[in-house]
Amino acid sequence: MDAHDFMAIVREYRNFVHLRKQRERGVIPDRDTVGMCWGPVLAVLNDLETTREPTAV
Repeated sequence: MDAHDFMAIVREYRNFVHLRKQRERGVIPDRDTVGMCWGPVLAVLNDLETTREPTAV
């Protein structure tokens, strides 16, 4: 549930490094900014991966 609640916040982080958003804002993030933004995105994805129900093959 925490990952679900945090998705909106993570989406905003992700948008800092999204190419279209960069063009709209006229800002190119540096390596440190990218690292800060992708960390929360990866954490949410990992959390979702470990909590999803397995699918039958």
